[in-house]
Formats: sequence, structure tokens, C-alpha cells
Amino acid sequence: MEVRALDLDEGLERVRSALAHLQADELTVNGRLNVPLALRRFDVTPTTALASTGGHPAVAIPPRDPDDDAWAADLLTSALRLHAAAEDAPDEPTVVGGARAEFLARLDEGDADARTVLDVGGLSPGEASSDRSQLHLRAVAAYLRPVDLSMHPAATQHAILELEWADWLGAIIGLSRSTAGTDVDGTVLVQLINRCPEITTTIPKQDAARIGWAFEQTLYTWAVTGVLDDAGALTEAGRWLLPRAALAAWTVGDEAQSG
Repeated sequence: MEVRALDLDEGLERVRSALAHLQADELTVNGRLNVPLALRRFDVTPTTALASTGGHPAVAIPPRDPDDDAWAADLLTSALRLHAAAEDAPDEPTVVGGARAEFLARLDEGDADARTVLDVGGLSPGEASSDRSQLHLRAVAAYLRPVDLSMHPAATQHAILELEWADWLGAIIGLSRSTAGTDVDGTVLVQLINRCPEITTTIPKQDAARIGWAFEQTLYTWAVTGVLDDAGALTEAGRWLLPRAALAAWTVGDEAQSG
């Protein structure tokens, strides 16, 4: 096998070309490549890549069930003793403000990864302009209330949409009770769901890999918003943000805000 050194520009161009011609069937359920994030980081627009693979048709996202959202929000509030009313909520930790400021700065600078997160959640940079903390929370919870998943192949869209309220609840409650520095991946989230006392169902062993893989396609959102650090570990800000972001997603339109 011949080995040849490449300069940086040529190497990046080869990576871009490979990504732009990536076929969905080349990805396996155990893969760790998150396609939309990789496309953004190498400056390959999703439309370019999708056009070369025949396109990823958008899978219809089922309408929200307000009763299910309310049930999930109530269970989360009760499990973690959160404050539904803003005036009753304790002050947020300083690290949360730092994570928010970093995300908003990336957004204001036109960062591609931050834009991808907003695309998933159907959010715009100007939304909640009077309180951008809510925009940050909604970004953290983009996959809990997705609007556009077309940057993913159809099979991945279906897998993500199969994640239920109980799955997200178990994962978020478990992480909120974990310590900062906890490694986060699909396997860990499945374990947290199955150990969560508030969730009365468990993920069968034969479904664990599939559910874990679906979660992993969404984890870049938490890395971009400061929930996870560069090594994929839970941050102190993330422990605080996750349940409040879930409440923000599940109480859209409600007067009460999470605290």
C-alpha cells in the first residue's frame, strides 16, 4: 500500500468530497459518525451531500400530543423537584450563563454547528430576542421537539422519532442525578433509562443497541450547547440545563416557565 503525504488543503478537500458522496447504506447502527455535524464542520452543505445520494426525503413528524407533553413535564418536575414558577426558582449557576454565552456567541458568528441545532428545532436566531435564555434552552432540547430532521437519512429520522417521552425522561432524569464528568453515549443513556425509578418500563436487551444508536445521532446538540464537554462528558451546566430545557420544550405556549 502506497502512503503519500498530503498538505492540509488537499486533505480537507478529499474529506469534503468523500462526505459529499457518502451513501446512507455505508453507515452502520454501531457507527459513531454524526452526518450533519460532519457535513457542517467540513463546510459541506446538507443539500450538496443529499443531492449526491439521491436526497433524504423528510419523514413526517407526528403531531404533538399536549396531554403527553403535560404528563412528561409534570413527571419531570416532580422527580427533580423543579420549580414551575419563575419567581420560585433559585438563581441559575454561573456556569450556566457561561455555556449560554458561548452558544449565543457561536450563533451570532454564524457557526454552522449552532445553525444545525436551530434547524432541527425549527428555531430562528431572533426568536425570544427579549430572553435569549429561552432560545438556548430550546436549542438544548431541539430533538425533544423536532421540526426538521431532513439532514438525516430516512432510517435515522425514523429511529430518532421512535424515542419516546419515557426514553427522554429516563435519560434526562438520570443525567441530572449524575455527577459532572460522567461520560455520555448511547449505552450510558439506555442504562440510565432502565435504572430510573420513575420510568416503569425498561428497554429490552434486543432493542438497546438501536435505541442507543438513535440517541447518539442527537448528542452533537448537547455538545454544541454546552451540556457536554469536548470529550463527551456531562458538564455541571448540563446537569442544570437538561431538565429545564425539557420543560421548555414540553410547555411551549404555557405561561409557566421552567426554573
